[in-house]
Amino acid sequence: MIRLAHAARVAAAALLLSACDDGDSGATVVDAAADSGFVLGDAQPADLGPPPADGAPSPMDMGEPAPGDDAGPGSGGELPCDRFSDFGLQRALAAVAGADGGAHAPRAVSLADGGWALAWQTPNGQGQQTIWARTFDAQGSPRGDATQVGAGRLPEYDLLARGDGLVVVWLSSRTVEGGFDGIMVQGLTATAALDGEPAMLQGTFDVDSISAAWVPQGQGMVVYTRGRQGVGGLFAQPLATTGALTEAPVQLSAAASVSPALVAGDEGTWGVAWQDRTSENPADLVFVVLDDFGEPFDEPNRQADAGAQGDVQVAFGRGTYAVGWSRVDGFGAMATVATLYDTAGDVLATPTLDGPEGFGTVTDVAWLEPDTFGIAWQDFDDSMVTVGLTRVTTRGQVTAPLRLPVEAGHQQRGLVVSGSAASVSAFVVDDPMPPRAGGFSADAQVLVGRLGPCR
Repeated sequence: MIRLAHAARVAAAALLLSACDDGDSGATVVDAAADSGFVLGDAQPADLGPPPADGAPSPMDMGEPAPGDDAGPGSGGELPCDRFSDFGLQRALAAVAGADGGAHAPRAVSLADGGWALAWQTPNGQGQQTIWARTFDAQGSPRGDATQVGAGRLPEYDLLARGDGLVVVWLSSRTVEGGFDGIMVQGLTATAALDGEPAMLQGTFDVDSISAAWVPQGQGMVVYTRGRQGVGGLFAQPLATTGALTEAPVQLSAAASVSPALVAGDEGTWGVAWQDRTSENPADLVFVVLDDFGEPFDEPNRQADAGAQGDVQVAFGRGTYAVGWSRVDGFGAMATVATLYDTAGDVLATPTLDGPEGFGTVTDVAWLEPDTFGIAWQDFDDSMVTVGLTRVTTRGQVTAPLRLPVEAGHQQRGLVVSGSAASVSAFVVDDPMPPRAGGFSADAQVLVGRLGPCR
């Protein structure tokens, strides 16, 4: 049900915007750690110490190996910990039950009881991808069977929490058995079983990319681009599990737009970031705050000549939006960046993130209570593909990056994270036989580990 406080929010937003300076604030970013990061497999062994905060079980309680035992792929037999930032692996990387056979493109949601829900894709043999979903308890044990949600186009889908269950919003593809080309919405129960029939958004057959978000016990929103490489512009559409909540979508941009990213903000607001390809450098980064109807509160904030490339990701926490993106630096390498915005859409800070080497892209941004954003990334350097995490506070302070351990000859891609700053669940695709032509082998699987304070 749409919340009907539009006029009041517009008035409040206008007052807030009038008190803010237009454009970038020029805020100075404090780098909280001069260290350039470390490879977890090369770090010092962890002292297990007391259990993590928030009542999470310790590695010993979870049956995890103590230092000196086999701690999982690439760990060198130890659970490593960084001596500078007191942050590292609390729980070794391990295979997620059922997420194998070429599994890739994971999406994760933390649950209120400490468990988590996971979705992933596998090839269906018809040139498309099957989306699966499953829930797990805090120890990683499945709560039910994996559910086949539908056929999609890689990797255009989102797994979201809706209070009493879950929802998947995805860009569907027809199969030989029939089906629908366009955006679909499927409700799931708390154990990831199908909940009703999927809803189809008619007239979305030409959609190229999507991003969706949901308010628990409330409505959802999807933003999408039309036409190849987004030449048809960017649109927003309010959602319920039964379909669209308004008769027509709102057009946010008529320009060629790519990599939209959406998140729910404070009550009745949504933050959207994307790249505008009309720039020559090669894309501008654009951000705007929407109301429940998909209407912008004000003109979008544009970082002209940002030189944005790769994927855009966004999260929200404590009155701050964090947008992760990439740009080519002065040395020709792809640098990862986090731009922080306030609730009016004005820039607070834009720190460059240490960690990725060579060609780096952002794969996820997650809010980690109480005051931290986790920026997940992957990089390609010297024929190696690896992943890692850099943390940024709402004040723009950047911590030393963590690079996850990987076995020789393997590739890791698509890192996503969820949880709190004290206990970060990390999900990554591990492929022991990566094809030379790209893509994933039939042996690819999703691994899960836990990061957090480790001394």
